Amino acid sequence: MPQNHKKILMIGKEDFFPVAMADYAIQLASRLKYELIAINVNTGSMSHDLFIKTAFKLSSTAGFRETAALQGVEWNYQVKCGEFGRAVEEIMNEIKGIELILTDSEQNKLEIGRYSSIPAYSFITQYKQRGESIMAELENNKKPVGKMVGYGIGSAILYTAVFMNADIVTTYFTRGSWYAALPIATVFVFSFVHGAFASNLWSVLGIEAQKSTGKQLDQKKSIQVSKRPVTRPRAYAAKPEARVNPFHRM
Repeated sequence: MPQNHKKILMIGKEDFFPVAMADYAIQLASRLKYELIAINVNTGSMSHDLFIKTAFKLSSTAGFRETAALQGVEWNYQVKCGEFGRAVEEIMNEIKGIELILTDSEQNKLEIGRYSSIPAYSFITQYKQRGESIMAELENNKKPVGKMVGYGIGSAILYTAVFMNADIVTTYFTRGSWYAALPIATVFVFSFVHGAFASNLWSVLGIEAQKSTGKQLDQKKSIQVSKRPVTRPRAYAAKPEARVNPFHRM
């Protein structure tokens, strides 16, 4: 392997690199005109022979070498066995010209930093954060159509049942004793179901209540605290000899 060309090291503890990570490394190496070295490290998850066989098979099936060739990138694939940090140290001593390291977890990145001063980047961690933020945004933007329809049907059923059984409702609701609790319970049920329907309806229409933040409350408090009563000037001067009694001649 040529030792004088600049290289990107892609390294991980699993027997297979995530496809998104490998594609990113290949594209990056293509743009920078770097060689790409991909190394899977067996840290004891399985026997070394089985790990090597599985890793090479998965890499071949994924077509990483063919993808790299199409991008004009030299793909050098290896498998190592042992402690991850020691494997990194060994790689640094064997291979010269590595400019950056790409790995598949934040923990691996920290271990690499103990054995190498070459910049290391955690692809999967950043990828997951982007994915989680996108999913959270999608969840927030989801319209609760199903809830709106469900509570709407429930409201219609309740109202229909009351109107179709008006005589029975009147008979039981006008009795004394514990029957007096029936109107109250009915009001609570109607209020909950119809209120949930109305709330989801507004959400589907895109109308949301404005949420006040703690920062806004702190600003309001600071404004209230900063208010001070305005002191008016006294009618008399401060000096006793300058005071004038308007009633001294009466």
